[in-house]
Amino acid sequence: MSVEKVKCITRKPKEGKIFITSACNNVRPLTYHKWEFMQNSNDYHEKELELMRGINGGGLVLNDSCYNWNYAKLKTRDYMQEKYGKDYDLYDLSTMEYTSYCLGEQISSAYIPITQAEIESGNYEYILEWKSKDNKSKVYYRAEEYNSEQTRVMEVLEEYYNVFIGYLEEKHDGKYYLYSKNYGNITPKGTQGSFYYNVSEENIKIYDNYKQAYCMKETLGKDVEVKAVPRREYKPTNEQVAESKKRIELLGIEPRFSDKLYMSDRYYIREVKDSEMDLIRAINNFEKKYNAYVYHIIYTKSNFGNLYNMLYVSNSTEEWGADRKDLQNKECYAYVYNKSDEVCSEIGLIGVEKADTNLLTRTF
Repeated sequence: MSVEKVKCITRKPKEGKIFITSACNNVRPLTYHKWEFMQNSNDYHEKELELMRGINGGGLVLNDSCYNWNYAKLKTRDYMQEKYGKDYDLYDLSTMEYTSYCLGEQISSAYIPITQAEIESGNYEYILEWKSKDNKSKVYYRAEEYNSEQTRVMEVLEEYYNVFIGYLEEKHDGKYYLYSKNYGNITPKGTQGSFYYNVSEENIKIYDNYKQAYCMKETLGKDVEVKAVPRREYKPTNEQVAESKKRIELLGIEPRFSDKLYMSDRYYIREVKDSEMDLIRAINNFEKKYNAYVYHIIYTKSNFGNLYNMLYVSNSTEEWGADRKDLQNKECYAYVYNKSDEVCSEIGLIGVEKADTNLLTRTF
């Protein structure tokens, strides 16, 4: 069966148009082209309803790149199955189920034979649905039943449409990763359902879009969960931010490294990664507890653990002058997070000096 493999769908309700970028699955090599869906129709709502039919019925097969649409399809399926039962299928619910009458040559036993006299009797109003090329066979529906079915079909499609569009336009902030109770943090191998398990947080795949993560979760299985990557929660005051920039300058680091949280990682300076979730949680816990703002981290590896020395600006403005003097003397108070043994984490005085361009090191 020929279907369209869809790479992109663009809705333009103000213009009343829908554009699809797709390729026919039977043509090799696959050649994608952009075309307007139902170009000859002026009814935009009708276009969207037919688009729903195409997506659900399989005529339009969504690629993984259409994760917004795949997400809406999956969530709408779950919603409708919960309401109508696990055996629910949009195609079954939206297919007209009425009695078919056959005039002339009997096509199959599914049709009830009817005579011309019955059609002309006026007992029922009939609608001609199909006739053969030689005009010897005709298929009729009773108008009352036909109209009732048409109404039911539209009710089902309208409900499906409203739920689908709601999920399609749903917004999510943040970044996400996949987790399994049985396999720990997981990262997919391709798109076919296999995955790496017990992946360290530093190497886990981070998704910038919740819907994309959800679609992959559905591919991998029901045991998989979508989890949010922790984000920094503390909202520093404008004064704390301004003070942190002054301290970055005092430390000899270029101002551009004060816009985000950077780490002096022994041999180079780098931005703290989204995947370093244990570290971000530790930063959040410290900032929340002390109302302090972490502006730089120095990583050191010691005999008693991996240490993340967090340079911070407290909320006590009267101490800031003394803090700056400490930095000029190449020392400062820092929160030292021991990732290897969190119980040993503490606030203490450490030595700090510039090791290289835009790179700090701890001296004691």
